[in-house]
Amino acid sequence: MLEGTLFDGTLRDLVADLLQSPPLTEQPAEASAREWYLGLDIGTTGISAVLLNRSIQQLYPIYWQAPSSAIEPETAQASAQNRTNQSSEKQFRLPLAVSLMSGQSDEAQDALIRDFKPYLNLTLPYDAPRFWDALLGSQPVLSWSDALPIPLMTLRQSLQALMASLAVSFPEAFLPCGAVDLEAADLAIALQQLVGVIVSFPTGWSEAYQFNVREALLSAKLVGRPEQILFLEEPIAAMLAAFAGSSQSSLKMPQGQTSQDIDWQGNTLILSAGATQTELALVQLANCDSEAQPSETNPPAITHADFHIRTLAYAGTAIDQDIITQLLYPLLPATDPVRNDLEQTAFPAVGEPDGQKREVLQQRLRRTKAGRSLIETARALKLNLQQQNRFVIQIAQQQTTLLRQDLTTKVLLPYVQRLNRELNALLNQTQVPALNVRQVVCTGGTASLGAITRWLQQKLPNALILQDAYPWVRSLDYIPTCSRIAYGLAALPLYPFALDQAKHQYSDFFLLLELMRGFPDQAMTLDEVLEMLQQRGIDAVSCRSRILAILEGQLPPGLIPAEAERNLLTPQSQQNPEYQAIDHAPFHQETYPDGKAYRIDRNQLAELHRYWELLRSNTYQQLTQPYSIVLTAHYSA
Repeated sequence: MLEGTLFDGTLRDLVADLLQSPPLTEQPAEASAREWYLGLDIGTTGISAVLLNRSIQQLYPIYWQAPSSAIEPETAQASAQNRTNQSSEKQFRLPLAVSLMSGQSDEAQDALIRDFKPYLNLTLPYDAPRFWDALLGSQPVLSWSDALPIPLMTLRQSLQALMASLAVSFPEAFLPCGAVDLEAADLAIALQQLVGVIVSFPTGWSEAYQFNVREALLSAKLVGRPEQILFLEEPIAAMLAAFAGSSQSSLKMPQGQTSQDIDWQGNTLILSAGATQTELALVQLANCDSEAQPSETNPPAITHADFHIRTLAYAGTAIDQDIITQLLYPLLPATDPVRNDLEQTAFPAVGEPDGQKREVLQQRLRRTKAGRSLIETARALKLNLQQQNRFVIQIAQQQTTLLRQDLTTKVLLPYVQRLNRELNALLNQTQVPALNVRQVVCTGGTASLGAITRWLQQKLPNALILQDAYPWVRSLDYIPTCSRIAYGLAALPLYPFALDQAKHQYSDFFLLLELMRGFPDQAMTLDEVLEMLQQRGIDAVSCRSRILAILEGQLPPGLIPAEAERNLLTPQSQQNPEYQAIDHAPFHQETYPDGKAYRIDRNQLAELHRYWELLRSNTYQQLTQPYSIVLTAHYSA
C-alpha cells in the first residue's frame, strides 16, 4: 500500500521545510500558459487528481509512484525532472493515510492514521496561549482512541505533507508524481502555473473543512492565494465528469479511455457514495454538453441552482461498522477481550447515521490491534462478498464461513431501505415521477455495490444506469483508480456557473467578520445591515439568508466544535474555555412595533475578536477581502 509514513520528527521537518520556503509567486508566462487547472478529489480513503489544459481542453490524470524507500520521506529523492522515471507501479489514488510514530506509547508506535478527512470538518485548529497543553501544544486535541490523542493541527499538517507531492516548489517530495500523456517537464510547468485548484466538497459540510483544506494546500505551495482554491459539491462534479466523458463533449480524455455515447438530457439522478457520506442529487438537463456551448460568451446552461441535493451521513465506513456489530461480534467468544470491550458500547442502529454512537464505536475499535483487525476483516468481507457467494474468515482463531445473503439481509438491506426513503423525498420535493428519471450516474465505492444496482433497476425502470466499475484487488482495501469526481472537478472551468459563486466569494466566516467590522452601537434592521454591506462593495442580497442567520445569533458552523461533536475531543479540549466564551454570535435581536432590529454585544464581540486572532495568527487566510472567481477567461492575478 502506497502511503506516507510520517514520524513525528519527520512530519515536523517536512512541514517546516514548506513553511520556510519562499511564498509561491506567479512566474512570467504567456497568456496561453495561464490555462492550467487542477481537479483534486480528497476522498475519505484516498486522493485523486486530474489536470486540465483549458486552451486545448485536454484532461491529464495524475498518478503517484512509490520507490522502494518512499515510505521513508527523508530517503526518497525524486526531483521534478525524474518524476516519471521511477520503475514502480503507477497508482492513481493516493491513500489518505500517514503513520505517526512518536514513541509515547505502544499504541503510538503502531498508529496508522487513515481516513481522517471527516475530522477536518470539525473546527479550526490553533495554538492556545491560555489553554496550553505542554505536550501537544495546540487545540483542539482529538480522541482518536483512548490511548492516542491527536491534535487537529497534526491532521491538517498531514494533509499538507501529502499534498506536497504535487508541489513543484518542494521537488524532493517523498511520493513523486507524474501525469498520463504529459512529459515530466511539462507537468512541472503546469503545476507551477496553476490558475486554480478545484476541490471536492461533501454537501452540507462546514466552512471549517474548506478553511482547513485551503490552509493545507496553501502551505504545500500548490497555489499562492486562497481565492485560487474553489470547492464543488461531489454530485455536481460527478455530473460534470459524465459530460466530460460523453462522445459529444469537446474535452479530450486520456488515451485509452473510451467516450460514452449518451445524450445527456432530461431528469438525471446522481448517487455519490464513498466512505463517509451518501449524496443524492436530481437535475433537469437541457443540452448541456460543452461542444454545443463552448464559448465564454455563451456558457453552458447548467447552474448550481439546478441541482437538488439530499445527503445521508452513512456510507462505507458505517457499513463496515454494521458488519462488525451484526455479523462479526456474535462470533466472538465470551472471553474475547474485544467482545468484553464492545459489550459496554451502545451499538448504532443498522443503516442509520447515528453519529455519536458510531464515533464511540470507532474509538473503541481503534484502541487495540484486535479491534483494528476487526475493522480490516469487515472491509475484506464487504469486498469479497461482492465477487463471490461465500467468504471464509478467521476470527478468534477459528475459521467461519459467511454468506453474501447474510451481508445483504442484515446490513445492506437496511441501508437500501433508508436510501429509498431519501430518494422518495427528493422525487417528491422536485415533483419528478420515478418513471421520468432518464439517467442515473453512480460514483464511489459504496455506490458500486450490487445491492445498489438491483435497487436502482427496480426503482427507476426507465433509467439508463451509469455505474463506476472498480478493479477488485485482493491485496488492497481502497480503490486504486482515479476517481470520476476528480475528472468532473477539472472540467469545472468549462461549466463555471455550476459553482456556488456567492459562497466562494463571501464565505460565512467572511460575512461574520464583515459584520463585526464597524457595526454601530445603535440597533439596525436587516435592510439597514444589507445596505451597510452593499456600500462596502459586498453583494449582500445574494447572501441575505446567511447574514440573517448570523444576526439571529448563529455562529457559522465549524467556527467552534458543535456540541454534538465534542465527544470527538479529549476531555480537556471539551472544556476549552475559548469554546465556552463564544457559544453564539455577538448580536441580539430587539423587537419594535415596526419590526425587528439587531444590536451588537460589545463584550461578546471582544471575545470573538480575540478568538479570531488566535485562529489567524499563523494562517494564509485572513478573510479581509472577498474572493475573486478564477474560472473566467478574463481573470487576472
